[in-house]
Amino acid sequence: MTFACSEYKICLDGIRFRGRHGVSDSERDLPQDFLVTVEVSLPIAVLPHGDHLREVFDYDRVASLVVDVGTRETCRLLETLAQRVIERVLSDTPATRVSVSVTKSRPPTASSVDSVAVELVASRSALPGDPPAADLVAGAPCSVPHDSGLSWRRCWLRAHARSSRSW
Repeated sequence: MTFACSEYKICLDGIRFRGRHGVSDSERDLPQDFLVTVEVSLPIAVLPHGDHLREVFDYDRVASLVVDVGTRETCRLLETLAQRVIERVLSDTPATRVSVSVTKSRPPTASSVDSVAVELVASRSALPGDPPAADLVAGAPCSVPHDSGLSWRRCWLRAHARSSRSW
């Protein structure tokens, strides 16, 4: 049977971290548990052609980005935290669309509430100089280490200048 994939999505469900987020000082004084679900839509061009780990999108990196954003900064609102996660995922990966749900356990409310969640969805806007979606690659956006500080966009531009071939 032959088929053509029309979408490539990866969902990371249950990314956990302890962060200092909330409106009141007391919420930010002690770390609280947060649970994040991220769904990343990717260009079909990054779908692996073989069965090799080096070809696949690095979803562990996305989980690490979420934890970094959630533990490094303090936000008063869950909406702000979700926006920051989206910004980071879109700037550091070839994702074309990102959905983020941030859940906070036992929020301070007048009524008994087990948890509250905020979900935001954003799509990449094409910027001048952005690579065509077909030229985005699986895994790391280029052959530099993930911690090199290069965004996927700058890396693509740098690599594309070296070669007219797509990855």
